[in-house]
Amino acid sequence: MTKTNKPRIHRNGPYPDILFHFTSSKGLRGIIKEGFRPSYAKERIVSGSTEKEIVVPMVSFCDLRLSELPFHMRKYGRFGIGLTKSWAEKMGLNPVAYVNNGSDFTTSILTGLEGYSKLIAEIGDWDKMILETRERYCKLLNIQRYIKSYEGKLIRKDKDFGNYRFADEREWRYVLPLETKGILPFMPKELFGDEKKFYNKQIASYVLKFSAIDVKYIIVENEKNIKPICDHIASLDAIYDIRERNHLLARILTASQIRADM
Repeated sequence: MTKTNKPRIHRNGPYPDILFHFTSSKGLRGIIKEGFRPSYAKERIVSGSTEKEIVVPMVSFCDLRLSELPFHMRKYGRFGIGLTKSWAEKMGLNPVAYVNNGSDFTTSILTGLEGYSKLIAEIGDWDKMILETRERYCKLLNIQRYIKSYEGKLIRKDKDFGNYRFADEREWRYVLPLETKGILPFMPKELFGDEKKFYNKQIASYVLKFSAIDVKYIIVENEKNIKPICDHIASLDAIYDIRERNHLLARILTASQIRADM
């Protein structure tokens, strides 16, 4: 029998074999200890003068080289972790599809979202909403959970960064599976309201795990942050064995190093 080899992928293009996630110092410590905890995030889709905000339970990553990170870190934080793309593929992450705000395709998406919002308003009952959503709209919803505007207004923690080209991030997402019980896999902003803590508490038990060997980089802001993160890793002897802890310690890099040398 002839052995079929997997096609060789050329690695000299713009995409690295690492995905990065950026957060706060506290957030990074939590990720190293427990893994990634999905949270409901708002996504704005615009077509002409019409826009719709949706909320999806997810974790976002960027498909960027080290040399491209400084601009990204200014928006999303100077503490981060980089994991192998093979881990991402195994765990079911997927690149988002960027849409042009002025296209007919984007208008069609907004029309579908409006119909979904009306359905939710008509049903009213939480358990019934989940059932109706999965049975009648699940495939459509799953596509829309991976849609993002090519460019638009970026607002982070109430700070307006103005017009921004989201496609520069080359985002990948992990979203909770459609069959996850007890949650809406997707909801309009109107339903979400100001109840972020309430809804995030409902998905608090879902964690996206990784092993030490999956980690390629741990990024902290500057030199003074190295010892605290080293001490944190050293304290996790119940989670990582000595070889795994040494692997993580060897992966630490500072944001200031990246800015200066790359």
